Amino acid sequence: MKTNLLFIFIFCCVTTVCLSQNLIKNGSFEIFTVDPGPDYTTLYPGSAVLTNWNIINGTVDHKSGRWPAFEGSKSVDLNGVDAGTLTQSFQTDIDSVYALTFMLAGNPFPPEVKMVKVTVGDFEESLLLILLVKQMQILVG
Repeated sequence: MKTNLLFIFIFCCVTTVCLSQNLIKNGSFEIFTVDPGPDYTTLYPGSAVLTNWNIINGTVDHKSGRWPAFEGSKSVDLNGVDAGTLTQSFQTDIDSVYALTFMLAGNPFPPEVKMVKVTVGDFEESLLLILLVKQMQILVG
């Protein structure tokens, strides 16, 4: 069992505000060349498994079935063996306004505070995800 995972489930899209056209391809990670099977496949820099995505450092896990996905059945853990970087390039127009939206979740394993860095062009933002995990005990008797 892997511990100290950073599971980041992301569903990405970048849209032009006026056209609402999704510029991100395969934002739900459903198009791939190797099926992760019932659990996950660890992907390394240079991997071409996730169509339209590049892993440029660290590792990511392409997951299936272990976590609920926002759309479809696949998701990505941005901390496979170690923290990974997943990128995609897309064409933009000068003087256009774009909106980046995505879904983000974290697994219940420590640490409870997880960070992801989002970069689009010259814009960079670090996001913290704080998980409030409570232990539940059910007594049957």
